[in-house]
Amino acid sequence: MGEQIYCNGEDAARALHAAWNRWCRWYAGITNDPHVRLALHQVDPKSGNYDWVRCTSESVARDAADWLHALGYQGGPGGGQGDAEFVYIYLITEETREEG
Repeated sequence: MGEQIYCNGEDAARALHAAWNRWCRWYAGITNDPHVRLALHQVDPKSGNYDWVRCTSESVARDAADWLHALGYQGGPGGGQGDAEFVYIYLITEETREEG
């Protein structure tokens, strides 16, 4: 999505949601390394069915993920390790692993 860093969770969530505008089969979470986290979820990097944004803090990232969950994205509270500044989303398929 680019290099913008979000300092407001709602803005970060709206940016991801607006870019993809699909949510019924999407998963949202937070992480400190989106490449590693998406690999753990077994998301195919060639699929293009994923995205992430960077936030100014883990608190902002959690707020963004909460917004996405309220919009119907799968996932839940938790995740992150104290430095999780990225919010990520991916399309859930038969190959992905949501408990990642």
